[in-house]
Amino acid sequence: MSNIVQLDMSRRIPFCLCVCLTVAAVLPLLPPATFYFLDDGSLHLFRLFELDRVLRQGVPYPRWAPDFAYGYGYPVFNFYPPLAYYIAEALHVAGLDLPMALQATLALIIAIAAFGAYVMGCELFDSAPAPHWAGLLVATAYVFFPYFLLNVYMRGAIAEALGAAILPWTLWALVRAMNRQRVGAVMLCGACVAGLLTSHAHVTYMAAPLLVAFALWELASLPRAWRRRAFACAAISALLGAAVSAWYWLPTFLEVAFVPAGHAAKQFAAIFEWSFLAATNLIQFQIPYAYHEQPYPLSILPLALAVGALALVNRLTTRARRRVWFSATAAIVAMFLLLDVTKPAWLSIPFLNTFLFPWRLSAVIGLSVSLLIGALVPAVERSARSSRARIVLVAFVAAVLIWNGLARLKPQRLDNPRGDLTLGQMARFETNTHSLGFGFLSEYLPLTVQTLVPKLDRTSATAPPSIALESYGAQRIALRVSSFQPETVLLRVFHFAGWQATLDGKPLALFPSTPLGLLTMNLPAGAHRVEVWFGDTLPRQIGAIVSIAAALAFFAATVWLMIRRADHWRAVAATSTLALVIGLPSTVVAFTAPRLPMQPTQVEVTPALHLIGLRVENAARDGTTWRARPGSDVLSIQVVWFVRRQIADQPFAWRLLGEPSRVVAERVQKSRYGTGFPEAWAPNEIVEDRFELPLGAMPAGRYQLQVGYGAKPQFEEVGIVELTQAIASPPSYPPPARPANALVGEHIRLLGANAPARVNVGEVLPVTLFWRAEREVFEDFTVFVQLVDADGQMLAQNDGITHDGFFPTMLWHPGRVVADARALVIPYAATPGIYRLIAGLYRFDTLERLPVTTPDGASPDSIVDLEEVKIPLLASGKPQTTLRASLGDAIQLIGYDLRQGQTLDLALHWQAVARPQTDYHVFVHIVDSQGQVVAQQDNAPRHSRYPTRIWDAGEHVPDAYVLTPRLPPGTYHIVAGMYDPRSGERLIARDEKGNELANRAIPIAAFEVKAR
Repeated sequence: MSNIVQLDMSRRIPFCLCVCLTVAAVLPLLPPATFYFLDDGSLHLFRLFELDRVLRQGVPYPRWAPDFAYGYGYPVFNFYPPLAYYIAEALHVAGLDLPMALQATLALIIAIAAFGAYVMGCELFDSAPAPHWAGLLVATAYVFFPYFLLNVYMRGAIAEALGAAILPWTLWALVRAMNRQRVGAVMLCGACVAGLLTSHAHVTYMAAPLLVAFALWELASLPRAWRRRAFACAAISALLGAAVSAWYWLPTFLEVAFVPAGHAAKQFAAIFEWSFLAATNLIQFQIPYAYHEQPYPLSILPLALAVGALALVNRLTTRARRRVWFSATAAIVAMFLLLDVTKPAWLSIPFLNTFLFPWRLSAVIGLSVSLLIGALVPAVERSARSSRARIVLVAFVAAVLIWNGLARLKPQRLDNPRGDLTLGQMARFETNTHSLGFGFLSEYLPLTVQTLVPKLDRTSATAPPSIALESYGAQRIALRVSSFQPETVLLRVFHFAGWQATLDGKPLALFPSTPLGLLTMNLPAGAHRVEVWFGDTLPRQIGAIVSIAAALAFFAATVWLMIRRADHWRAVAATSTLALVIGLPSTVVAFTAPRLPMQPTQVEVTPALHLIGLRVENAARDGTTWRARPGSDVLSIQVVWFVRRQIADQPFAWRLLGEPSRVVAERVQKSRYGTGFPEAWAPNEIVEDRFELPLGAMPAGRYQLQVGYGAKPQFEEVGIVELTQAIASPPSYPPPARPANALVGEHIRLLGANAPARVNVGEVLPVTLFWRAEREVFEDFTVFVQLVDADGQMLAQNDGITHDGFFPTMLWHPGRVVADARALVIPYAATPGIYRLIAGLYRFDTLERLPVTTPDGASPDSIVDLEEVKIPLLASGKPQTTLRASLGDAIQLIGYDLRQGQTLDLALHWQAVARPQTDYHVFVHIVDSQGQVVAQQDNAPRHSRYPTRIWDAGEHVPDAYVLTPRLPPGTYHIVAGMYDPRSGERLIARDEKGNELANRAIPIAAFEVKAR
């Protein structure tokens, strides 16, 4: 019985410790932590936002992102692996807001990686006396491998991190399928393969050779009678995983030729040029690991531990030894491929160009190195034969690995966009970051697009047709078109495989036109009904059929295993349940979310532009009345224009009118938050557009919604908006502690700032700027905040768009205050003293600062001065010689240091009794025996860097002077004191007994100059 209890505890304790290390790894992500500012995190956040939007418009599996690429649409979901997004979407449906859902997904990924590595280590070292301790060490090494942490906390590569997390599960399942040769094990392996295929393409590409090589290596160690069956189990697992995930990878593989990602694009090759490591930079020898910019070197510590395991490899069983040597070989090959000497081979193979970053092989290296480190446990056990040695080894190595991974991991935090994002934020973020489709290389831009947002010069000689809108959805449009002659009609949508149309129920050909590759159709004369939608291509249909059939077979086999209580039935049932938990929420949302109606209209805004559709997204429609959602202080307006003739890039004006014809809300905006580009609209083009109308303090009631276009708009009524409850005034802020009231540019006012009056070196100075747009702003300006010294030299700065890019100036509502929180990091090398806090705005492309007008006039440097910040002098130690002299009522001289050599090095030690109100200057005089001044030095304390008015009561201020007098032989005296530089009057000097000193000077020391 005791043996059974001991065996059970040998499993439970490592498992519980694995839970603990998972918690330690995810601790920075747990509430109340804010969403991290990651390299790719914001891009994934907006992709998740778009996925959720399209799902809620009734599309169960979106392949097209209609709001990306300036509203032209982008097929990102047709190509980018979706699994991480659907996990985050399930969490969002469960109640988390989007940033928190993404953050929780990152935490889940860490947990998946930890337990995957744990079970993998247990499986691969199953011949050891205590394989669970080996599994625990493998899990620790894998989760705290610097590249994995870097993907989670620095790069925000959620899909790549998920692929790396699923990889050890796949290796574990592969070993089980080949060795156990049971239906359940094969199903588990197939599920892991499907998860890997839908997690991240590049991780899959890199893992595939590793998994195939490992399977062949494992086959060689099996008895001959088992090999054929083991091979069949591995092959069936791979086929099952491929079949279950065919809905994703089959159309991706067959349709990638339609976008740059399927070609050896020049920009991909250019990235390769700087993505390799030189042999001297392959390994970073700093401990703990220092996270630097890419390309990312490998950490010496886990590599050294892996080498140590190789030195003990002969102490392992034959089977374990083979697996260790395979892991070592895989790590060495992957490390070699990271070197710049392999660059020609990478560049010569077009397929490898699409990897973008060779250092992604670090995921494979991390897996291999972790297995090697785990081998330390069975190696030590076979030599020491002591459970105590095992526990000590695991505890020490795990602690060192955790410290190495976390000690210098300092991810930057984001000004958290809590709650729902907006399309305006998405449109401006995509534009300002130049991340078309929320990527960096426009890798999924249809090849039919020759250029973006050109200024078209197109006219139509014929009268435009009559267009009536029946319905307008995310991926489906229905129109009534009437014309006396054949017409060509365009949609402001990129042409791409999957777009289909019917004319009166019969197929209608679609083709790309204009340099933008817009969706275009030729219509015959007469009255017709046209329907356009984004549908399935043949590869998508085949992939869906194969996946549905495989999934049904998988679930049927799951039921069969559960009924028979067959081997692995619990794990298979858990896998099936997990798949349902991930997939069902988005499907339910797509089929149950209320459909937002579109109000068909026929409003001639100008002779060149007709409004044919209107939707208020945060309101319910009742006939022509839009009942605003309670609590909404902004109307999100979607419109559909029909362009009759080409127009200029002029703004649109939206307003609400109350009684009697009183404007209660108004906003002037450019098309689609500045990304609509009306100059690129062609005649006969149907354009979807977006606007926001902020609501001020308004009573409940019915209001006319009107729109106008151009510099002098003529307003037309387009609908009725009803407020069921009054709109309160927007929240106000108390007056800033550092008032400014400076006009920056022509339309923005900096009201002031809040910031501490002092900050220590090495700390962060929090600054909150309070802005207000006085009028409409049609540019996104960059904010700068700097801390500068008296000479104007910059000590610290923080530049960027407001709210970390989530609330740029084009989205500011005139009259509303915007609080912009920023942080200035004070370097440890900063000189203590007084600094000026300054701020302003500039244009990012030209670095041109906007002019600043303050109540005192124009600022010549285009800056707003926000008063002083003190970096205190943290003095320690005592003077060599003590004194107790005082100057005035606020300052004491408590001692001095004196060293006589080629120069006289004097340090005066001041202390403030109370805070001085004046900036005094110090005089240090050398006088001869007759009292005549023969040398002197006058300046403000610490070379004018630490004026007396900033001294705090009790503060100790060392103040150094270097005197180089050329004096004849004799005896001399050093005296010092302070004076007001404005009047020249010295402060009264007193000795420690309170006696007033002659000449208001404190005697310091005497010295003698001898004849040479």
